[in-house]
Amino acid sequence: MGKEWRMFILCWFAYASAYLCRTNLSIAAPKMLETFNWSKSNIGLIAGIFFWTYAVGQLVNGYIGDKVRSRPFIFVSLASASIINIIMGFSKVKWSFIILWGMNGFFLSMLWGPILRILSFWFPPEKGTRVGMGISTSSTVGYLVSWGLLGQLIANTSWQWAFWVPGIFVLLFSFIWLFRVPEHPGYGL
Repeated sequence: MGKEWRMFILCWFAYASAYLCRTNLSIAAPKMLETFNWSKSNIGLIAGIFFWTYAVGQLVNGYIGDKVRSRPFIFVSLASASIINIIMGFSKVKWSFIILWGMNGFFLSMLWGPILRILSFWFPPEKGTRVGMGISTSSTVGYLVSWGLLGQLIANTSWQWAFWVPGIFVLLFSFIWLFRVPEHPGYGL
C-alpha cells in the first residue's frame, strides 16, 4: 500500500471517529431521559444547539481551515470534541449539556474541509472521484459503529459510557493523528 493510501486511511478514520462523538447523544437519549426525568424537548434542545453551532462553525471554520495548517487544526477538532464528550459523561445539569454539546458541534465542524484539503495534496485530480467516494463512506461507517457498539454498550451499562468510550477513543486517535500525519507528501509517512 502506498503512502497516499495510508494517508487516506488516517483521514477516513479521523472523519469516521468524529461520528462517535456526535451520534452518541441520540444513543444515550433514552437513558438520559429516564435518569434526569427530562421531557423529550430537553434532548431536542441539546441536539438542536449542536446543529446550530455546527452550521455556524462550518462557515467560520471553513474560512479558518483554508488559512491554517490542516494537521493541527484537525487535531484541535478531534481532541476538543473528545474532551467535551468525556466531560459530558460527568455532567448532571441540563445547561452544562447544552453548552458542552454546542461546543462539540462547533469543534466537529472543523473537520471536513481540512481533510479534503489534505487529501488534495496526496492524490492527483484524476483520482478525485474515487477518493471522494471513498472518504464519504466514513460517515456511514461512523454512524453504524456508533449505533451498533455504543447501543450494545449502554444497554448493559449507563448512558455515561456512550460519551466516555468515544471520548477516550477519539482522544487517543487525535494524538496518533498529530504525530503520524504529515501536512504534505514530501514530509513522509
